[in-house]
Amino acid sequence: MKKIFLNLALTCVALASFQAIAQTPDTEKKTVISEKVTKKSKVRISHTGYSETAKAKTLEKFKAVLESSNVGNVELFDGSAAKYKDTSELDSVELGVIEVNAPISGLISSINRETSLDILTLPYLFNDYSDIEKFIKSPIANNILSDLNKKNKYSEYLAFLPGEPKVIVGPTLIKNINDMKGNGVLLEAKNNTLSKTFLAMGVPEDQIFTFAVTDLNKAINGESGYNAKFVSVSLNELNNPNLKNSKFKVSFNNYGYVFNVLTVNKRWFNSLPEDVKNNIRKSSAELAMFHMNYAKESVEKTKENFKKNNIEYYEWKNEDIKQLKQKIIPLHEEYLKTSTKNYLSETYITLQAK
Repeated sequence: MKKIFLNLALTCVALASFQAIAQTPDTEKKTVISEKVTKKSKVRISHTGYSETAKAKTLEKFKAVLESSNVGNVELFDGSAAKYKDTSELDSVELGVIEVNAPISGLISSINRETSLDILTLPYLFNDYSDIEKFIKSPIANNILSDLNKKNKYSEYLAFLPGEPKVIVGPTLIKNINDMKGNGVLLEAKNNTLSKTFLAMGVPEDQIFTFAVTDLNKAINGESGYNAKFVSVSLNELNNPNLKNSKFKVSFNNYGYVFNVLTVNKRWFNSLPEDVKNNIRKSSAELAMFHMNYAKESVEKTKENFKKNNIEYYEWKNEDIKQLKQKIIPLHEEYLKTSTKNYLSETYITLQAK
C-alpha cells in the first residue's frame, strides 16, 4: 500500500484513531541450508500443539492442499513429540529439517528481528475478530508478508493465522488494572510490547519473566522457579489435555491475540512450479480465514469447558478495559514513531474504514 498522506499527517490521523478506540468498550543466519531440500519427495509439516487446536487443524488442511498439488509424499506430525522448543520450531523450517510449520509472530520477530511483526502484539490494536478479519484481508497484511519475504533468505511467509486471545492465568482472578500491581508474571516469549502492557498494569519490571510453553504445567502450578504468580498465555493452551492443574483461574481482558504465521522453507518452495506456488498462496489466504473462525469458535467452547470443569473465569468490564487502554496509549505513540513503513498508521486507517 502506498503512503497516501505525509508522515506527519498520517501519524496524527493514526494516533487520533487509536485514542478514539481507547475510549470504547536479522540477525543473519550462520547455518548452511542443505541442497537436498530442493528435490525432496517427502514433505514434512510440523505443529507443536495438540490435535484440536486451530493451528493443527489448519495444517491438516494445508497438507491436503499440498497433496492435491502433487508435491510429494506429505507427512504431518506433532513436533512437540520431538520435544521441539519454540526456537527450534522456527529453525527447523529455515534449516530444511521440515518444510512447513506455523510459529507465532512474536517468535519470528524476536529471533529474526522482524520488527514489522511487532505491531501484531500491540495491546488493543484489534478490539475483536471483526477487526482482525479487516486486517488479514487488507493490502497492508499482504505488504508486510511481501516485505518479510524479500528480506528472509530461508523462509517464505504465506499467511497470518489469527488465533485465540491471550489471557491471564493464576491463583486469583485479575478483575481490573489494579489487581496486577506488585505481582510477577510469566510471558510465553520475550516481547517488548507485552512486557510494557504488564508494566502499565503495575507489574514491577524485575518481575516480568519468560517461560517455554512446554513448561506450562510448572508455570501454572507456581513451580517455574520465578517469583511470579501469574501467567500470560494463549487461551488455546488451557485446553491442552496434558495440563494437569484444574485449580487455576482465568481472566479475560482482550489485551491481545496470538498470530501464527504459515511458514515454508524458501528453497523448497521456490523449487515448485509457478502454478503450484500460486495455488498454495491462494489456498493459504483461505486457510487464514479458516484458522480465525476455528479459533473464534474455540473461545466459546473453552468457556463452556471451564464451566463444566468448575474453572473460574472473569471477563473485564468495559470501564476497566478503558482504563488499561488509556495507560498503553504511550506505547502506541512509541510505535507510531518507529513502525516500519508506517505499517501501524496504515493498519489504524484500515481498521477505521467501514
